[in-house]
Amino acid sequence: MATKSVQRFLDKSLEGVLEELRQGHAASCYLLYGEEEYLLNYALDRILEALLPSADRDLNLFTVEGDKEDIALLCETLITAPLFPSKKVVLVRNTRLFQPRQTTARQAVRIREQTAKDPLEAARSFLALITAAGWSIEDFKDEGWKRIPAEDLGRVFGGNTQKEYEGWLPGLVDVCITHKLAPGKTEAGVGTEMLEKLLKEGLPEHHHLILTAETIDRRKSLFKIIHASGRVVEFMPAKGTERQKQVIMAMAGPMMADRKKIISPAAWLALERKTGLELRPAMAAIEKLIAYTGDRQSIEANDIDEVVGKTKEDRLFDLTAAIASKDLEASLRTMRDLFGQGEQALLILAMIGREIRFLLHAHILHRTKILGKWRANMDFGTFQNTVYPKIRELADAAGNGTSSLIGQHPFVIFQVLKDAKAFGFESLVGHLDRLVEVDLAIKTTAQDPVILLEQFLIRVCS
Repeated sequence: MATKSVQRFLDKSLEGVLEELRQGHAASCYLLYGEEEYLLNYALDRILEALLPSADRDLNLFTVEGDKEDIALLCETLITAPLFPSKKVVLVRNTRLFQPRQTTARQAVRIREQTAKDPLEAARSFLALITAAGWSIEDFKDEGWKRIPAEDLGRVFGGNTQKEYEGWLPGLVDVCITHKLAPGKTEAGVGTEMLEKLLKEGLPEHHHLILTAETIDRRKSLFKIIHASGRVVEFMPAKGTERQKQVIMAMAGPMMADRKKIISPAAWLALERKTGLELRPAMAAIEKLIAYTGDRQSIEANDIDEVVGKTKEDRLFDLTAAIASKDLEASLRTMRDLFGQGEQALLILAMIGREIRFLLHAHILHRTKILGKWRANMDFGTFQNTVYPKIRELADAAGNGTSSLIGQHPFVIFQVLKDAKAFGFESLVGHLDRLVEVDLAIKTTAQDPVILLEQFLIRVCS
């Protein structure tokens, strides 16, 4: 059963589906689709739990992958009685039955994004795409795709030249060949009329079909039949950082509460930087963090660094944090690490400049009355409840983006306001002037950028 905190973020139609199942009313067919894979799988698990007890699944749950779906076999399975008296569920994962005949640029982008995360699933989607476009994998073997006119490839994959496909397309072709993937019989030209007729007439009592898909074509007659007689639920990613965070907190809430865990504000910020608050990687990271921290209650930013690992972006934030605390040793060490990782001097310079500007913005806020009851020893919770709402109003009124301090994450603003007291306003202005000189020297002279930046850091942290 979904907790109340989770239910707030579930699609209204899914809440209705789960409530129907709790009352013992089950539809013959369910279609779950959308790009938010984690929520979709969450819903699938809840529906399966309600339809079929775990003890009955070995014999009465039949699962088919979309690239292997066969309409005739699927219909035969749906009408055949189970071996033992019980409900029977046929699950088709990643069905191609609703695949649009004409691809969209978004589909092609999703396949390219998926190539690094799940090459096999990306290859299946790729195969479905080229089949729908009238090609076979044979057309792409042995660099055969290079013989296909660029404009034809562009109509399907959205590019303009063949060079755009070299980084990902050959790899997907190899995966298709290595795993001997073949288009399902539906994609090879067999229609869905048999399944449509079966669903219209009605499945045998206690027989259920569940279909999952990423994208669908709502114009297809099969979709219209399921929409009319079954249940259709869409799962799309949450929009906006705050909404994404709320969804993650709601989904992670039950297991966090069960283990008596809390995540500090700094840790949330680190998690956001590393996962982009995408639900699946964020939840995977939280599960690892719960195990990693053992009996300790609080999950901190350094735990996330240990579990998820540090990226070059994290090192850049480490550098600005060291500058803000005037830690010269850490500043120099982190800057050397960044150069060792291949980071460009001008990007490092830009991040340092951003931090100096934020500290200046903090001084300006201190000189106004906008901070109200701000105190240097104020905790983050009090800041978020009493001071931040006024800063947020100012940001909304000014239409500020991420370039200004008031447009940043609340914890970033809180930390910079505390750090600013270690710097004088005039010295910060002088540091910005010096940064302009360093920028010009890097671009127009043969001076060593590492030495130039080291000299600047020594000056700032003195």
